[in-house]
Amino acid sequence: MAFEFGPVQASEQPDLIRFLVKSFDADPALTSFRPDVIHWKYFAEHPQWTGPRSFVVKRDGQIVAHGGVWPVILRTPQADVKAMHLIDWAASRSAVGAGVHLLRVMTGLADVLLTIGGSQDTRNVLPKLGYKRCGELRRYARVIRPWLQLRTTPAKNWKTPLKFLRNSARVMGGVPRVPDGWQAAKVPSFTGSFEAGDVGETASSTSPRRTADELDYLLSCPAARFSGFVVTQADKLRGYFVLAQVGGQTRIVDIFLV
Repeated sequence: MAFEFGPVQASEQPDLIRFLVKSFDADPALTSFRPDVIHWKYFAEHPQWTGPRSFVVKRDGQIVAHGGVWPVILRTPQADVKAMHLIDWAASRSAVGAGVHLLRVMTGLADVLLTIGGSQDTRNVLPKLGYKRCGELRRYARVIRPWLQLRTTPAKNWKTPLKFLRNSARVMGGVPRVPDGWQAAKVPSFTGSFEAGDVGETASSTSPRRTADELDYLLSCPAARFSGFVVTQADKLRGYFVLAQVGGQTRIVDIFLV
């Protein structure tokens, strides 16, 4: 039977979760597959995308491929560009070509398709589908409480004491001093803190365009505890950042400074 492409209905969420868990060979208890997280990601109202954000390919009524939409508006010196990051892209190995078929159909939903990371199989196939490498995503980490990390790390080996000494030395070295006049204030909502265009309006390079509504959408994510901050210099708005607390880690989810 031929492939059938279409959006996922909210009532099909349990079927979607089962497909994703099986496709990624994942623990069903993972936060990523909780019903409330899937609902937020694909079915809750999004300020930058009014249409469906979860699409599947079916064969004989069964899901054999899935692709999710994470909308991004790129601000360039010439004009705004509608981009889309394809997330939770998965396909059944028994349905050869279903994942590629889904991707090609979804290409028409945006001006530009973005992909960050992915499995080795995904990274191998993307250039064959027209993707071009544009940069790197690097991860940085700083241990704030080395002794606590040492005590709570379940798996230890011969490198553990060396890492403890390295992290302790970095902590004792301190952090750079905050420049005079600069402040970061926590806000319960970005609405009212700034409006569209207040941050990044004069940016000369390509960057994501953020609105207060979109940042508030991030704050509503049920997967972790999120918090938002605005950055000012002498009472002039300079930017913002969003943090998420996951276990013993605090992660920078989004940040923009001008």
